[in-house]
Amino acid sequence: MEKIKILILDDHEVFLDGMKFALTEKEDFVVDTVLTESMFMEYLGRQDYQIFILDFMIPGTNTLDLISNIRIQKPKSKIIVLSSLKEKKLFTTLKEKNVNGYIFKSEAKQVIKDAIQKILKGEEFYSQLGDLELERFESSTDPFETLTEKELEIVRNIAKGLRNKQIAEELKISSRTVEAHKRNIDMKLGRIPKAQLKNLALKWKLVG
Repeated sequence: MEKIKILILDDHEVFLDGMKFALTEKEDFVVDTVLTESMFMEYLGRQDYQIFILDFMIPGTNTLDLISNIRIQKPKSKIIVLSSLKEKKLFTTLKEKNVNGYIFKSEAKQVIKDAIQKILKGEEFYSQLGDLELERFESSTDPFETLTEKELEIVRNIAKGLRNKQIAEELKISSRTVEAHKRNIDMKLGRIPKAQLKNLALKWKLVG
């Protein structure tokens, strides 16, 4: 029986080592791992992988664009996204992109084998938000409630009129990291015009 070839993209080497061990132990999987988008694109062009596993939140990487690229180059492949985000909007977006699986990183090593087996049979595997999480998301009146503290800092600085480079200097992070946070904010809130975002930030007292 031919072994299933898997390529995993994540920017944490320890996590990659753990995932590779979990998948290759007693399983007919061949697993390659890469730390950056550029390395991923190199492997994508030279190997015939059946499954791609992607960390959704890699600084400097637009994962949605990467998924579209995979769909163009390897239309028959299966895609699994890993993330700590528990947002219904993100689930919906990934399904629209024909992503086959979405797994919370906290449970990835425990459920990845079952997820792959289901996906290879033509099924989907999506981690569940749970009733309370869904209710909180859908009934929330505060539009910023789902943002992390770092994302809130980004919103505050956008509302002040700062550009990416200025925000990076203010928060002592790279411009690429700022861009990654802004993509996550867009994913959670939708693309809100800057003027409207400033008004919301004022209303909810994120800025004075």
